[in-house]
Amino acid sequence: MSVYYDILSALKTRITTAVASANPLPTVALRKRAVMLGGDPFPMIVVAPGDGGEVIEEETFNLHVTYSYPAIICLFLAGDRDQTLDTQGYLGLRQTIRDAIYQPLLAGAGTVYDTQMSLGGSFIQVENRSTVELTTFRLSFLSSETRSA
Repeated sequence: MSVYYDILSALKTRITTAVASANPLPTVALRKRAVMLGGDPFPMIVVAPGDGGEVIEEETFNLHVTYSYPAIICLFLAGDRDQTLDTQGYLGLRQTIRDAIYQPLLAGAGTVYDTQMSLGGSFIQVENRSTVELTTFRLSFLSSETRSA
């Protein structure tokens, strides 16, 4: 497996565990891009690689490299026109996800040692889809790795 896939898989596992008691229970998927597919249920959580892919942050002469791996998590919600339907429940779900993923270490991705997070808006209306809202979490993980000679 790759470090990048290990990070995304660990995020999916951590989120799935954290939201296990949510009602309604969200579906959690790991995808190439943060998109909803036709037939996906609401609420839907998608874990995907972030924009741009991994970046070399630091190199040393002893074959040590520090990479930064971006990831994005999107929580897709069924939109409502009155803007009041279960606001408290969805904000609670957002907080549960935030607290689960914003940790200094990521079990399942042993080389990861730092997490940076940026939160998107609480309820963003998806363009051209009045029935879908989303909230986003953009993360970046540092990983200390050894490259081959």
